[in-house]
Amino acid sequence: MKKAKILHVENSCWDIYKFRTPFLEAMKEMGMEVILAAPLDEYFGRIDEKLYDEFVEIRNLKAQSIAPLRDLRYLLELKKLLQRVSPDLTLFFTIKPGIYGGIASQWTRTPAMVFLTGLGYTFYNGTILRRIVTTLSKLAYRRIEKLVVLNEDDKARLTELKIVKPEKIFIQPAEGVDVDHFSPLPKTIHNGKFIFLFIGRLIATKGLRELVEAVKILKTERDDFECWIVGDQSFSNPSVISRREVHSWVTKQYVRYFGATDDVRQYIRNADVVVLPSHGEGKPRVLQEAMAMAKPVITTSTSGCRELVNHHESGLLVPPCKPYALTEAMRYMVELPGAKLEAMGCKGQQIVLERYATEVTKRHFAKLLNESIPFMAQLTGRQKVLVY
Repeated sequence: MKKAKILHVENSCWDIYKFRTPFLEAMKEMGMEVILAAPLDEYFGRIDEKLYDEFVEIRNLKAQSIAPLRDLRYLLELKKLLQRVSPDLTLFFTIKPGIYGGIASQWTRTPAMVFLTGLGYTFYNGTILRRIVTTLSKLAYRRIEKLVVLNEDDKARLTELKIVKPEKIFIQPAEGVDVDHFSPLPKTIHNGKFIFLFIGRLIATKGLRELVEAVKILKTERDDFECWIVGDQSFSNPSVISRREVHSWVTKQYVRYFGATDDVRQYIRNADVVVLPSHGEGKPRVLQEAMAMAKPVITTSTSGCRELVNHHESGLLVPPCKPYALTEAMRYMVELPGAKLEAMGCKGQQIVLERYATEVTKRHFAKLLNESIPFMAQLTGRQKVLVY
């Protein structure tokens, strides 16, 4: 029986390694031939070779910039790749591969799906960039099979902007958490302080400045807590927090900054509460990982975040961009009895096990492929094992 040939196009090998393993596992378990395409980076060697049949290096993608000539070369590179591989289906992940991949798939008459794992600032700000991206998206997505997002708010926003018809938008509940890897671990640091932990890219839209402002306010009342920050600064983004600003936070003892890490578990295990005061997300992985490790969370009542948390059961929800509300939530957590904190963490772990674990994600993804691509059942017979 012929295998379905799937071309999977990404921004980076880091994205594949960090987020796409459940999708790749699902496709291989469905008996498909999987071809990965992405720019090479240091994470290439960490991708499990059993999860793909061929890797193609993308040479002309620069994800975080607008460079018309280079983008044209990227578009032509995708067109040539589609013509050479002739896939039964191509999956384009994130905004830039989605736009240029959507256009290239029209030129080559190749079935395609686009996955937007978070709309970010691009679809919400009022700048000319949003208008350009919106116009290009309407052009690129005209003939795709499905546009996949992670939450209802993103679906509503894309519908409001008339980028695609609502019936073309599919909500993939999550990207999957390895609940064996992210399981509760005992603390290794006992310094008598209550630990708040932020993990993520150091950009303003993650709510970092509000977090530091909340810490400053709470520090005027008490000194029995610390705020840890773990994350990367070495990337291009319009709202990146400067090294000088982070250094000032550390110097004034508002936060402890640990830099980037490949294993967040060492920090989550020693935290009492994980905080993500984001302005909006797709479906934040860090909160799911923290909840899987039975940690209570504080996050905002914004897209992608509020779906994860049962308020006062698995964590707390606060309005975005409101440092005083965040201060109140942090104060509440510090003063909460240990048994109630533990109960919150257990509730969060239960939510992840039921809704966001890898096996659950794989079933949703397999269902998407089966329902969206009519010819899939003729190409491979094993995929139905995954559909419950």
